[in-house]
Amino acid sequence: MNQPVTLRPVNQRAAFWGATKYEFWMQARRPALWIGSFVVAALTALIILSTPTLTHDSQRASVMSAFAAIASLVMLFMPIAAGFLMTDRLTRDRKTRVDELLNSAPASSGARLLGKYLGAVVATVTPTLLFYLIGVGYLLALRGRDFAALPLALAPFVAIILPGMLFIAAFSLVCPLVIWGPLYQFLFLGYWFWGNLVYLPPLPTLNGTLLTADGNYAAVGYFGSDSGVIAHATAAQASASIALLLGFGALALLAAWGYQRWRLARQ
Repeated sequence: MNQPVTLRPVNQRAAFWGATKYEFWMQARRPALWIGSFVVAALTALIILSTPTLTHDSQRASVMSAFAAIASLVMLFMPIAAGFLMTDRLTRDRKTRVDELLNSAPASSGARLLGKYLGAVVATVTPTLLFYLIGVGYLLALRGRDFAALPLALAPFVAIILPGMLFIAAFSLVCPLVIWGPLYQFLFLGYWFWGNLVYLPPLPTLNGTLLTADGNYAAVGYFGSDSGVIAHATAAQASASIALLLGFGALALLAAWGYQRWRLARQ
């Protein structure tokens, strides 16, 4: 007598980490990731080296303030490269019809989405981290300080760079599901300058608000670094800014999960 076949329950944690590792290596092996990041990093380095006052001020500031200043400079343009490089990570599956195969698998779409996001964002932020560490090493060499201070550079990276990158990566992953990719990239480029780099008081802008994604609130509130537009900020304001950025990023991922479930239900 034939015995009924019992399907083993899917380990969602294994599905999540499997998607994370796969997406990380897919993104990390893209030549565009390294070429694009190098071009943007070179542009940023050129601006830094051609502005002697930046180097002079960084040498006079405290170590943590100097590290925060380096992190703020990294956040001038590196998020643009990150946003562009995250644009096709979900839409590529639809174009190649891989999503149809994945949807037939027993693993939940939420686990796959989170894994894809985490793997892609870690790979995308890796060149930014390397560029930041090069800047920190250059600064320590100028200051004639012991490189034992290098571990202190982790705090500005986590507080200034990482929240904005996670925020940008979430929207750059999700928005192309409903907006044509090149159009989103054009709009994102305009957003970055309008909402983070340009401050014209007569015009409405996110720059200077808690939703500023370039980490200036953290730079001022936590480390006392001079960011220009945000002259004064408390640690509480810096924490609120980080919480808002991470919260809106989480909402974007939640919306993408709901959209994927809606599309799957219609099929």
